[in-house]
Amino acid sequence: MVRFLRLAGFLTVGIAVIAGVRALDRTLGTGGFLFGLGMGFVLGIASILGFIAYARRRAQQTARLRPPPMESEPRASYDWTVVALDGTKISMEVARGELLFLNMWSTTCPPCVAELPSIERLQNALGSDGVKFMCVATDADRDRVRRFVEANGWKLPFFVLGDGTIPQVFDSDYVPATYVVSPDGYVVYQHTGAASWDDPRAVSFLRGLSVQHGLLRAIGSG
Repeated sequence: MVRFLRLAGFLTVGIAVIAGVRALDRTLGTGGFLFGLGMGFVLGIASILGFIAYARRRAQQTARLRPPPMESEPRASYDWTVVALDGTKISMEVARGELLFLNMWSTTCPPCVAELPSIERLQNALGSDGVKFMCVATDADRDRVRRFVEANGWKLPFFVLGDGTIPQVFDSDYVPATYVVSPDGYVVYQHTGAASWDDPRAVSFLRGLSVQHGLLRAIGSG
């Protein structure tokens, strides 16, 4: 209602101004010159005011659509089991509180097999920097995985799925799928597809996370 009254007021003033300018033109005999000049001025002002109103509405819409601050890193799940290649059943609870590099792979997946040597080199490059590596094969046959690993001479910590189930947060449609889980239980990085994991950027990233965790643990115990 207020907007309607405001618009009606503007129209009334505009009509009065136009009538006055037309009357002045007739009185002075300027042949509509003043009317044209006045209309140009009015249209210019109206365009500027319209643009300002449009910009203000867009700014308001943008402000309303801005998402609220939320935790963007999904929570990891430790409620599942894996089996070591010697047959030992292990709860993923062993990884709670650890900086975890988790790689899901399969012996029948060429990209998975291609990246495993670079993961082993990454583990060697990090040494004792406090990163826990777990390479979990999705193959159903544990003996096949064990023979495959032994034939290639890899020294990574290899496992197979305990009961065939994977938590949703780690359940990718494709392998290889790699996840980095922070010690406080968040998936801080994930990648689907093969990668050169011994790249210096990957080494620096994991080493930085490890140092950060060490500092926080020292502060917490101090």
